[in-house]
Amino acid sequence: VQTIYPMKVYLVAGTQAERRAKNKLVVMKLSNLYRTRRKRKDDADVDDDDESESSDDEDEQEAEARGCILEHQEVKHDGTVNRVRRMPQKESIVATWSETGRVFIYDIDPCLQALDRGSRVPVPGAPTPSSVRPFYSFTGHSTEGFALDWSSASEGKLLSGDCHRDIYLWEMRDSSSFYVEPSSFRGHRDSVEDLQWSPSEATVFASCSVDK
Repeated sequence: VQTIYPMKVYLVAGTQAERRAKNKLVVMKLSNLYRTRRKRKDDADVDDDDESESSDDEDEQEAEARGCILEHQEVKHDGTVNRVRRMPQKESIVATWSETGRVFIYDIDPCLQALDRGSRVPVPGAPTPSSVRPFYSFTGHSTEGFALDWSSASEGKLLSGDCHRDIYLWEMRDSSSFYVEPSSFRGHRDSVEDLQWSPSEATVFASCSVDK
C-alpha cells in the first residue's frame, strides 16, 4: 500500500471498436499523483485568513504545476472487450471476456515493464508490448458473456459466466496453463450478469442473473 506522495497507479481497460480487428487492451500508468488539497477554516484561524488563503493558493499552484502523467501501452485483442479482470495475486495476469464467446488470459508484464522504464528505452532481447498475445483461451462457452471474477482467497481460481446461463470454474495449473471443469454450474435459467468470489472462502461464490 502506498503512503507517500506522489503516488502511481496501474489500470487496464478494453475497447469496443466497430471493427473486430481494431480492438485492444489498454494498459495505463498514472504517476505523479498528489492528494486533492482543500481550503480549511476554523474559528481559531479567522485572524490569519489572508495568510492561509495565500498559502492555499501557493499549494494549488504547485500541485497544478506538477501535473498527473498518463502513459499507456496497447495489446491486440480479438473482438470487443466485454470485461477485463486482473488476478489479485499476480498483477500482470489478466482475464478478458470477448464478444466472440471466448475467454482469454494474458500476461501483460512486458507492458508494465515498458511503462516503468519508459517506452523509449528498449531492452535487447526483452519481450515487447506489441508481442503480447493470449497464452490461454477457452472456447467452451456457447455464447459471449460478461461475468468474470478471480478468487482472492485461492490463487489462480477464476469463474466465467455467459449469456446462456453457464458458469465455468477455472484453476491455474502452472504459469502458462489452466484446467477448466468440463461441467458447468447451472443454477440459473438465463444470462449470468455477474459473479463474485467470497473474500475469505476458496469454495464459495455468488452469482446473479436476469432470470426470475
